[in-house]
Amino acid sequence: MAREQPGGGLTQPVTELRSHYGVVVIGSGYGGAVVAARLAEAGVDVCVLERGRAWQPGEFPESQLAFAEATSLHFPRATVGRADALYRFQMGRHLSALTGSGLGGTSLINAGVLLRPTSTQLEHALPGAVLGPQLERAFERVERVLTPAIAPRHLATRLAVLERHQVHGRPHEPVPVAVTFEGRAGSPACTGCGNCITGCNVGAKGSLDRNYLPLAHRHGAELFTGIEVRRLVEHSRGMGLFLRPLRLGRERFEETELFLTADVVVVAAGALGSTELLCRSRDAGLPVSSKLGLRFSGNGTVLAFTDQLSAELEALANRSSLGPARVGPSLTGMFDLRGRQPSMLLQDTAVPRALVPFLRTALRTRGASLVAWSVTAGDDAGGRLELRHGRLRIEWPNASRTPRQREVDAALEEVSRQLGGRHHRNPTASLPGAPLITTHPLGGCAMGEVVDASHRVLRSDGGEPSPNLYVCDGSVFRGALGTNPLWTISALAERCAEKVLEAHPRLGRRRPRSQRVRREDAVRFTERMSGWLSRTAPARPAPASKPSDAVSLSFLLTVEWPSAAALAADPSVVARSLGTLRCSMLADEPLTVTGGQFQLFVETPEGTRMRHVLELRARDGTVFTLEGHKEIVDDPGPDLFFDTRTLFVRVSRHEDERRALVGHGVVQTGLVDLSKQVRTIAGVEQPLWSDLRTRASFLRTFLGRVRREYGGLLLPLVR
Repeated sequence: MAREQPGGGLTQPVTELRSHYGVVVIGSGYGGAVVAARLAEAGVDVCVLERGRAWQPGEFPESQLAFAEATSLHFPRATVGRADALYRFQMGRHLSALTGSGLGGTSLINAGVLLRPTSTQLEHALPGAVLGPQLERAFERVERVLTPAIAPRHLATRLAVLERHQVHGRPHEPVPVAVTFEGRAGSPACTGCGNCITGCNVGAKGSLDRNYLPLAHRHGAELFTGIEVRRLVEHSRGMGLFLRPLRLGRERFEETELFLTADVVVVAAGALGSTELLCRSRDAGLPVSSKLGLRFSGNGTVLAFTDQLSAELEALANRSSLGPARVGPSLTGMFDLRGRQPSMLLQDTAVPRALVPFLRTALRTRGASLVAWSVTAGDDAGGRLELRHGRLRIEWPNASRTPRQREVDAALEEVSRQLGGRHHRNPTASLPGAPLITTHPLGGCAMGEVVDASHRVLRSDGGEPSPNLYVCDGSVFRGALGTNPLWTISALAERCAEKVLEAHPRLGRRRPRSQRVRREDAVRFTERMSGWLSRTAPARPAPASKPSDAVSLSFLLTVEWPSAAALAADPSVVARSLGTLRCSMLADEPLTVTGGQFQLFVETPEGTRMRHVLELRARDGTVFTLEGHKEIVDDPGPDLFFDTRTLFVRVSRHEDERRALVGHGVVQTGLVDLSKQVRTIAGVEQPLWSDLRTRASFLRTFLGRVRREYGGLLLPLVR
């Protein structure tokens, strides 16, 4: 069952992952969240895998330090920051891109603008086969869910100032945004703090974790965070996925990937993420069009500023989100210059609190009469996404020096003059190469070239589509949209869900969700054990009597209890486990463990035991069961260290309705691995002090029980 937290309750523990789903959706942004919601609503067995974590109101950064801690920079040869950081900058020499990583994707850190492209813009960005009544209905469904609204004039000072001006004869007009301005149950009203684009700490913004994702969860979709999908393969059961769980401590031991299968996979990791995943999968053998990575666009996104206006605009968010302000939401209105040359949208944008000190320093301004402009002007989609040495690169030589970009720069200077102020370019324009930064990366999996009009991945240039692999996000545009893309991406996702259901009327039906509740004091650790397995060994061999036919066996598991307090009250309470196992007697490739069970201390007629029961699944679908136990008994001699590190195992293979014995064996925790295991003991997604309390509770439970079994040896450790 979902994690119980205020404003949350959507995600499940990673240890609840199953080995097969009807549909796996990779990503939880405007493509993934919408597809997942509509497929789950239709009764399909849906799993959503998101790399980032779930963020709740009150957790988003409002200081420079907190912003830096939540940011990762991905350079062509190195990464600075966490893999699951909220603000993810893909750094290129000529163009960089900012995207969001978390449950809800970029919706967590955008302005939430719902704006329809013109018919000309749609025809330019999408093939004609996509346009029509089905897409129109999809636009309407998205509008009903995201409920856009206009910011009231009293909430944003700059509305009253800018509406007195015109630019090239065009008035300043309000922009509909997915923000709640009148409080209602579960949705507080916007306080006007201006921090939308670093994350709404009020809970007033309609990010996807407040609409489509709850809809998906309500209809049975299983949502998991902290999971990165590394590559895809075609499989007899549809598609195979290689996964890397994050934040579990597995990387301390090794980088073995988990393997799951699905009838259908929908890739919705954004223009950068989806293209990177398909490139990595192509390099591993997945058939894909050679045009993968082409037609990359920044949507002509430019950031500019006008300073020294005649009135104070209050466009810098200097207050905490907790109190009322006059900054308003991040974006309130625009000068719509589409149809002119150069065609563009000029949208006034507030600077969030975390970035104000940087901006004042970079522009050498106090900022009282300054307004930021988020400009969407379109481009020629001349960029290219490539995978080199396993890392994504954005290639677009001289992106900031194209004739169109020079036209846009000149037009923005003229806009500042018409408003009576002074023009400032984006501070990055002073860096070598004058790199652009886009918040609207599009393309890379262009419709008609990499995917067909139903979003299915083409197996070759102009070839047949894969029946089980779809892409649905901003990567499918064949050129710049020239308008904020979230409404169009969401509408495409509504349409994509219909196409999936049309093509797969017998998709796996929804399964009952696990009823396990992760409480505030959930605790987990990761362990590796190594040893051997033999077909001829008896049920309880001594390690010294390793048979001649023994082969190596090792596993890497993450074990999680829903509550440290419940474990302390009953040390036999069942934990769930997830991981991988290696043994050539069972399969050439690592087997994946899902739905494993572990009990820390169980009373049996033979004495106290630790107990593992693991379901192992090979990539060809063969299923095994490993049953193992540690004997926690104070025999004569100093045996505590041996007992707590040694697991006696029995492995059987599932054959129809019965299980056939494969063999017995022994695995142990090495001293180096034991030291790593201790460092992985942690409270799950808890603040520092709660985490420390949870760890202490777990260690008291473990050491206290060991002391009971082995006498006073550990007395000083558990007092």
